[in-house]
Amino acid sequence: MRLHRLVLAIAGVVCATSCLSNSSAPESKGTSFVYRHTQEFLEREALSVLSQDWPKPAPQQEPKALLTDWRVSLSPFAEKGRRDRLRVFIEAVEGGFKVRCEQETEINDEQEDPLSLEKADWSSVACDGAFASKFLFDLHRRIAPRETWRDADIR
Repeated sequence: MRLHRLVLAIAGVVCATSCLSNSSAPESKGTSFVYRHTQEFLEREALSVLSQDWPKPAPQQEPKALLTDWRVSLSPFAEKGRRDRLRVFIEAVEGGFKVRCEQETEINDEQEDPLSLEKADWSSVACDGAFASKFLFDLHRRIAPRETWRDADIR
């Protein structure tokens, strides 16, 4: 129970920071969990969770990762439109496999027609990794669900 509160508190802090600060180099933020399952199982579950919220998640060969298409959110105001995508890595570590997720965010710098996807001028910005954290939390809840039923009194 305390672990769930800690994860929610960390996710809240991550979500509270801004994702639209300008940066010259692309930055991605994320976190990770280690599981004692097979890599195939983790890939299948990660693809299932990604397909609920992200467009066309697909395995990538180099480097070995799951990559989503861009999720675009245009805005009528310059530099307020953005697009995000996730890259999920499943790596062998001592004791199991580590699932790590990185988020990439870009903003639309188009001044004349910011609602046009064809004219969009995307530039990378630093981000807080909130979408990556949410994905990892959703995956964790799917793989290791709460077991409060074990603690409940039998009536």
